[in-house]
Amino acid sequence: MLVVLAVVADPALCLTALFPKNPCLLVVCPTVLLQLEMPENMCELGLDALAINTETRLDALRQRNKELWTTTRKRPNFILTGPEQLTRREFEKALQDKEFYGCACGTGFEEVHLLNTWIASFRKDF
Repeated sequence: MLVVLAVVADPALCLTALFPKNPCLLVVCPTVLLQLEMPENMCELGLDALAINTETRLDALRQRNKELWTTTRKRPNFILTGPEQLTRREFEKALQDKEFYGCACGTGFEEVHLLNTWIASFRKDF
């Protein structure tokens, strides 16, 4: 994402690259702890990250009366979420939104090397 943001700021760095002006990467994380820790680490690098899970969604609804998937249309460079969130109606709405879809530039999976182990027992949604 740091490279993408550098190219967005200075297109001469890579003349053939076509990135959105407000790029965002969706990262699927296996645990809520990772979802909550990673934004702090990314902030230290100057990146904007948002964790979306059941807890953060409910908190945003209670405190600000906002759905976090709506918030994603405007800001973060990273959305850190769990696999179960990708099956929610709110995520589907975000994908159908042209502004959100236009910002999305990739998907990543944290701890993907453990996927075969998790499927059997730990995180069936993953």
